[in-house]
Amino acid sequence: MFLSPIILLPAIGNIAALQFYQFGIISNNNAFLQLQFFQFGIVGLFILSFFQKRIRELNDSWMGLFMAGCLVSVFLHPKSVSVITNIFLGFLLYKLTFEYVKNVKLVLFPICVVSILNFIFEVLQLFGVYLVYNPTDRIDGLMAFSSHLGAYQAMVIPILYLFNPLLAIVPIIGFILAKSTPVYISVFLCGGYLIIKKIKNLGSVWLMFCMSLITLFIIKGGKRLLSEFFVRIWIQKETIKDLTYFGKGLGNFKKVCELPVNVNFHNAVYPNETFENPLSIYLGVIYALGILSIPVFIWIYGNIEQYKRVKKDNILKALFLSSMILIMIGFGQSCMDFPRLAGTIIIIFGLLKIKLLEAEYGANQICRGAS
Repeated sequence: MFLSPIILLPAIGNIAALQFYQFGIISNNNAFLQLQFFQFGIVGLFILSFFQKRIRELNDSWMGLFMAGCLVSVFLHPKSVSVITNIFLGFLLYKLTFEYVKNVKLVLFPICVVSILNFIFEVLQLFGVYLVYNPTDRIDGLMAFSSHLGAYQAMVIPILYLFNPLLAIVPIIGFILAKSTPVYISVFLCGGYLIIKKIKNLGSVWLMFCMSLITLFIIKGGKRLLSEFFVRIWIQKETIKDLTYFGKGLGNFKKVCELPVNVNFHNAVYPNETFENPLSIYLGVIYALGILSIPVFIWIYGNIEQYKRVKKDNILKALFLSSMILIMIGFGQSCMDFPRLAGTIIIIFGLLKIKLLEAEYGANQICRGAS
């Protein structure tokens, strides 16, 4: 499942036939191919689980309530049935990860491979060599979109640092080359949170130096920030206006950009462009489910509180930092709507849950719970 961000399958033969009967089209667009990989990959893992001994038993009531809310939403908005399969499979992947993973660090190893491969293709594209996609004015690596590439490289920085601090240079350069402003801000805020105490201890001179760097960044990138966020603010404002108590159903979001032609869209968004998500995972969930989305926010809060009270090892720290980066990215990107990101994100949260419970109750205790 970790390979889903870079999987490239030819749309031929039985693969094309499956695609036609699933989606009603045949396309070499890798988004469809990666969705197929996501779906059939999870089903394959579920089948394999019948031949493995379950190590732990998942007892996650808030996640269960969230899934129940999704089912209620399908009843209230029947059109949502078209996407409930992907949500159910995502939950199944989370459950399989928690119940069957033995060596957390070993499972994380493929992330290094995917990040390095993306980095190699980023460097090639930086020098005008496009081996997979058609030439664009962006650097997309193997992820098709620079924003997805930036999100992926950002969230794996702590994980590659876990394996070797020098390896972290790869995703750091990778997300910088991707030039995704929401990702920049997310990493900056998470990094600032981590080092703020150390900066204070170093004294006022270093504090002023860091503040100067921040000011320089805002001044230098002010125009870009405005052009990036103008559309985001507009579409999120329009989304908030349309919120209802029980939502409007899963996968039913669609808005057409109505901004004036003379607005600078930074070569990314144009008038009359159709959006299928509000560029925020949180607004997307609230828009779809309304008050039925509350359990998932309690689940996120509960994991953060649990992390604060447990004894932390290096693996737990890396997984938590990756999760925090993802939580911040979620404010400016609907990353769970794309299988190339969703598979990795779900597994990271599943592994985080394992380490949190092991830190709080001990590995032997949660393993006995599955017996």
